[in-house]
Amino acid sequence: KDKNAAANTVFKYLQASENKLLTDNSLATGAGLFFGKINKPYSGIKVVENYLRVTKKSSPKLEAYYMNLLFDAGLLDKAKDVNEKLANSATKSFEVYNELANYEIKNENYPKARKYLEEGLKYYPNSVLLILSYCDILFREKSLDTLETNLKKVEALHSERSPKFASDFYKLMGYAAAFRNKNDMATALFKKSIELYE
Repeated sequence: KDKNAAANTVFKYLQASENKLLTDNSLATGAGLFFGKINKPYSGIKVVENYLRVTKKSSPKLEAYYMNLLFDAGLLDKAKDVNEKLANSATKSFEVYNELANYEIKNENYPKARKYLEEGLKYYPNSVLLILSYCDILFREKSLDTLETNLKKVEALHSERSPKFASDFYKLMGYAAAFRNKNDMATALFKKSIELYE
């Protein structure tokens, strides 16, 4: 209920800011991210493309979210074009590294996703977003020792005080415990993850 209420509040704010969506890069980027998170990629694409049509200006972060909106909408050729442009950019924010990795995960190219995350972590070693995305890959590869080492980093960074990151942290800790046959611990960790997620 709280998530639905929050989503409705954000949606009403976006409706009230409709004109600014055409000219404000931060607002257009945030709207693209929002619509991606609530599984409405076409709405996100419309916002981004209207902004680009009016301003003729972009940013790597906006392009990164746009790329994954296109992918989620099944517009794979357009998504690939944006991906190639972003992959060749000289500097990348941690969000861009994460979205490039997400794109490769959706294409089931896990080694390339891992490469983007490892490169991103060289520049942004304290990005919990990147560390958790990297941990997802490590779990998939069953690299438990490296997974647990990276989860300790997330714990030391207090999950950036984000309930979402903390939920993901406990879920991954639960997976690691389950693989170590620590079933009671795994159950307790999964329970914590669900409590934070809800």
